[in-house]
Amino acid sequence: MKTAIIIITYHIDPRILIGQVQAIRKFCTDADYSIEFFDNSQDEEKAAGIKHHVIDQGCNYHRTISATTDPSVSHSFAANFAYKTLKDRYDLIAFFDHDLIPVKTFSVELILAGKLVAGVLQYQGGHVQYLWPGCLFLDNTQIDKSLVDFSPNNQLGTDTGGELYKLVNACGTGQCVFIDETGCLNPDLKDHPTHYFYMTLHNQTFLHFLAASGWAGEPDHEKRINSLINIVNNKITDYDNLQ
Repeated sequence: MKTAIIIITYHIDPRILIGQVQAIRKFCTDADYSIEFFDNSQDEEKAAGIKHHVIDQGCNYHRTISATTDPSVSHSFAANFAYKTLKDRYDLIAFFDHDLIPVKTFSVELILAGKLVAGVLQYQGGHVQYLWPGCLFLDNTQIDKSLVDFSPNNQLGTDTGGELYKLVNACGTGQCVFIDETGCLNPDLKDHPTHYFYMTLHNQTFLHFLAASGWAGEPDHEKRINSLINIVNNKITDYDNLQ
């Protein structure tokens, strides 16, 4: 199965970008996959740096420019552009946030396990169910491609990916794999006012930094990123020691 791992990136620290690519290459067991970056950075200097590192890592680089600075709209535009660009080239497609790092072996095909979609279920208003676009897996050979839409839904109050509720409804819950998500205390930032934690997904296969580009403007951002990079490296070392 020909597989694409699509990463929507925005003003990301080069250390995270390089570490993510190296971790994907270390842990992804799918036989035929490509890593495709879609960069929606608004700072041209940062975009140039991202392009350099993506190409240097041997990945494919694409640039998107949204008509608005709204982060949800910009992100969804990049994700929709990515899907429309690649939907007819790949059998399986995974979307990763730019700060989602694998720390143990994974396979896009095995995560889907013969189902149509896999992802982290989101709720809005107690009844709207959609999938978070930062760790999303699609069997492109079976789904209705016209229903893949990462746009937010303002009427329903959903963020990026809100329109994916139509895909979830069409597939039915029996054809969806719902990925677990666990919050973990970051011991180095236990007193941080907002990001005192990180997330792990799919039985701790992936670690998600959250707000790694610094868009949230939280205090001690650099300290938090350094701490999370160390946590990722330690988890990868622990995994290797168990093999």
